[in-house]
Amino acid sequence: MMKMVHSVIGAVLFSGSLFGGVSSIEELDNAALFSFAVFSDSRGETDENAGKALEWIKTHDDFCIANGDIFDGNAAVDEAFLAMWRDDSYWHNNLYPAFGNHCSRINGGFQPQWGRPAFTLTNLNLIGRPGVEFRIPTSEPIRSFPTKDAQLAGQPYTNYPDQYIDYYVRRTFGDFTVHLVIVYKQDRAVFAQRSADFLYSKVMELASFKTDHDIVILAAHDERWFGRSAREGFAGYPVPLTDDKLKDMLADSDLIVSSSDHRFRRLHEEDSYGVLNQALVVDSGQVYNAEDTDGYLEAHVFDNPPRFTVQYIGCNNTPRKLHINVPVSYKLLPERGETIQLVTPMLKYVNGPIVQPLDWDTFLIGPHEN
Repeated sequence: MMKMVHSVIGAVLFSGSLFGGVSSIEELDNAALFSFAVFSDSRGETDENAGKALEWIKTHDDFCIANGDIFDGNAAVDEAFLAMWRDDSYWHNNLYPAFGNHCSRINGGFQPQWGRPAFTLTNLNLIGRPGVEFRIPTSEPIRSFPTKDAQLAGQPYTNYPDQYIDYYVRRTFGDFTVHLVIVYKQDRAVFAQRSADFLYSKVMELASFKTDHDIVILAAHDERWFGRSAREGFAGYPVPLTDDKLKDMLADSDLIVSSSDHRFRRLHEEDSYGVLNQALVVDSGQVYNAEDTDGYLEAHVFDNPPRFTVQYIGCNNTPRKLHINVPVSYKLLPERGETIQLVTPMLKYVNGPIVQPLDWDTFLIGPHEN
């Protein structure tokens, strides 16, 4: 934690070459200006691999996004997780949650209930916190998928009250400013037009002054929410984002994350937009119940030129290790032709190109030309 402090003495602690080659996660930690993590699907668990991930994130990363399915309806487990958010100063001040369908099970709820987990944000006191801006709910309800009882009654949709659930966060680390835009899109609920509008307008606002030291990160839980969900709409619901708006956001952000596919990988379908120096679009994997691929996304940030690495920290490793290649397919379905894939680390230059694979043996930590 506190990489900006550690980086002052990094030249003393760092045992590798400042100009090329990283052989351990400790070398990367010491050389980076700061780091952050994205995890999902802990399902309220704080032991086994999920607990290991939480411990490592708290120890090594300056902030994190909990990108959905962090509750699952087990009252004792969910309450323990909420208490951790509320009472532990690291999680209280550095955790930024998005919500997935399992989160709606909290306190006896049902997965399709739009916005149900929003009340948990009070545990973090995010509303009104400096540097945090919420989309203001309106009195107009959200029209989304019905609960099971409503479906049985023949209702094609249900109206849900709007919530404080879409928000923007601004964090500063030395010369860098990180901008997080987190919106609500879970697997079994509509991507509300007002959420999409908030997302797009905020990205365009940031684009008006974005420099190479502004890192813009967009996050929501649902698998490929940025592409498939945004383009196809849902069961007669309108498409919330046009292709032109998707292209704008690809051009003006740096990292776009979803998590419900449960497999850490780059989502290449966005390449079809032909956007130069587009954002890196990835799924963050999951920390619990992924059999031998439990883990989370971790990014380390460097300057001169501004850039960040993206890798998968496997929780079956002890101790924490540098990501080389990891199997990422989850619950393989041979009838679909699914096979084990190897996903390499990646490098994203802020406002610049993506490098994949990232070879740690030749990775340039010191100043160099892009």
